[in-house]
Amino acid sequence: MKDSISPEAPKRKRRKLIACSVFTRQITRISGTSTCAFDIDLTGNFLHENPKFLRRALQTKINTASAALYEAVILGYGMCGGAATGLKAGRVPLVIPRVHDCISLFLGSHERYIKEFHREPGTFWFIPEYLERRGGRGSLLRRFGGLGEVVESEMNCHESSKKMGPGNEAFVRSEMTAWKKRYRRGVLLEMTASADEELVRKVADESSRNGWEFSRMKGSPRLLEKLLNGPWDEEFLVLAPGEEVPSFLPPRT
Repeated sequence: MKDSISPEAPKRKRRKLIACSVFTRQITRISGTSTCAFDIDLTGNFLHENPKFLRRALQTKINTASAALYEAVILGYGMCGGAATGLKAGRVPLVIPRVHDCISLFLGSHERYIKEFHREPGTFWFIPEYLERRGGRGSLLRRFGGLGEVVESEMNCHESSKKMGPGNEAFVRSEMTAWKKRYRRGVLLEMTASADEELVRKVADESSRNGWEFSRMKGSPRLLEKLLNGPWDEEFLVLAPGEEVPSFLPPRT
């Protein structure tokens, strides 16, 4: 398994970037100032709700990359709930950041994510770019989408209590919201200098309602910039054509 792509690779070939649409703003900025040429394929973040479906969609896109056009396929995803496990490089090398999910990419490194995890493992991350793309009405947690069936169950709490009979709503609600107790901190991870004060207020209110400490944190484009532009060193997995993504991508030390 290769750990890097030779710097002698053809300079005129393009790079195919397949990424989650949550990175649209950052990718547009980085690619617009890069010396590399990109063909960008953004996928909807709703695909995260079904890792197997996401894996199939990503593999189809990877397989279409022509060796005559591209020097590499770059994947703007981490392991993402196992969605990347088993992906195979097609006719050109496949580059994947060694991260679990998008949080590390927004923080700028897996190392920074681990430091924050040790500081407060019970952190619920609010990503403005993700919230913007979820849209819809209701609480930020319902719009966040990353909690999958747990959040959907909470939304149906009233209906479930009715099915169980009168007087059971408090019990049902307690059971369906128990996941919130795993968290102690709500962090708004911001990539832009100018804050959306309305969003800041909503996230602060949501955190307060759940009994979480609220804080704001500045993200970093460092790892995304490195993903697009290189160098692809120990922070990335680089697969030769036909090689497969393992079940776990531990960072190289």
